[in-house]
Amino acid sequence: MMKKSSFPSLPSAMIAVSALIAATGLVEAADLDQILYASPAEQDVIRPVEIGSGWYLRGDIAYVPSDNVKSRLKGYDWMGEGRGDTKATAAYSGGVGYQFTDNIRGDVTVGYRKMKLSGEPVDAGIWEAMANAYYDIGNFSGVTPYIGAGLGMANVDYKIGYKDSLTGSNLVDGRDTTRLQWALMAGAAIDVTENIKFDLGYRYARISSGDVGNLGSLTIADKGLESHQIRAGLRMTTW
Repeated sequence: MMKKSSFPSLPSAMIAVSALIAATGLVEAADLDQILYASPAEQDVIRPVEIGSGWYLRGDIAYVPSDNVKSRLKGYDWMGEGRGDTKATAAYSGGVGYQFTDNIRGDVTVGYRKMKLSGEPVDAGIWEAMANAYYDIGNFSGVTPYIGAGLGMANVDYKIGYKDSLTGSNLVDGRDTTRLQWALMAGAAIDVTENIKFDLGYRYARISSGDVGNLGSLTIADKGLESHQIRAGLRMTTW
């Protein structure tokens, strides 16, 4: 009598192997599903989102070469028209801005400069508040040329020191007026560090015409104030 083999039959072995392969495939598929269908919340925990990286602070100083101011008696086209040369001076400004895209940014700035006529006791303190927009042309080896334009308001406070030789009182009372101002800019920003840029540029600004002062019953007005500015400053990316 033949002894019964202890090995399973061939069909039974094939069924067992097939079942083992199927079970292994299900486990691998389940693992793959967990990898492919990770929830957005889990992804956010692994990869934090950076917030507010487009904000920057800026500060600038400018050299303002001498220019000229045209004035006239209000109500007259040519009678009493005068011209005065301004002294070279400096201008200061600061503000906050935001980089909307790689090419477009904007900022709001506040600035101050002093204007003084050469050889005359006439000067004016000029405060300005501007909203500016810029187009960054592109970054070329750490240098980003740009163009821009601004619109805002300027407060011009005239101080006039003409005195009456007999009484010592002012002959002309200076006026304090708020006027429209616009500006055009062009320049280049140079990368100093990852978060700091050195900004060098040119700015043309024009303030609309307004009153200078009162001479008795007459009003003296200027025909607008313009300035050509060579500016240098820093822009620092913040939070």
